[in-house]
Amino acid sequence: MSQTTRCVLLLCSFSSFCFAGPRKHKVAAENDNLPQINVRVYNYAEVLPAKLAAAKTTAARILRSAGIETAWFDCPRSNEELPRFPACQHLRGGPAVLQVKILPKGMAERIGAPRLVFGLSMIPKGGGLAFHTSIFYHRVEAIAKKAGLSRAVILGHILAHEIGHLLLGRDSHSPSGIMHVPWLTEELRLATQGSLLFTLRQAKRMRANAAERIRAGASGVAAPG
Repeated sequence: MSQTTRCVLLLCSFSSFCFAGPRKHKVAAENDNLPQINVRVYNYAEVLPAKLAAAKTTAARILRSAGIETAWFDCPRSNEELPRFPACQHLRGGPAVLQVKILPKGMAERIGAPRLVFGLSMIPKGGGLAFHTSIFYHRVEAIAKKAGLSRAVILGHILAHEIGHLLLGRDSHSPSGIMHVPWLTEELRLATQGSLLFTLRQAKRMRANAAERIRAGASGVAAPG
């Protein structure tokens, strides 16, 4: 059984009412020998390739600041698309492979996405490893429009946030940093500066989780499909 972790954004205007003061979250990697997580991306929302590439670059930077390397694999949405995505097909599954679905509004509504929620991650109740997360792209578009920010910037930060849930497990929201919810003016301001990051404690937990996945993969443990 899995627990669904919901990520909520509450937008307000850029004003002193919402400003909470600066917060420092920058995390330095301890060394260059970083654990790597592979991410399968299913672009059901048909995000433009350039925007998706920019979002993945943003998410990769944020995760690397926490000491996690990522490799990204665009994947087919149907059997007919299989020949277009050979890298995804050749990627071996395992505990170090995560799955991200970027969903359009219609698909999000069919799975019952609550209002203001921008993503859902499936977290095992028993404390096992998590693998699957979904992002609702129409909420990305709404956030970007209200805040006057790039869709790629918002999508990249939400990608990192949701992958953070998968690597941190249950109860992974926090009072500050990229795992804080709701995102208010301060979080969006930090995002524009490239400073909305994981905390030191979160980074340590994520590296431990990634290392556990890599060990499990080396031992032949399979991940759920």
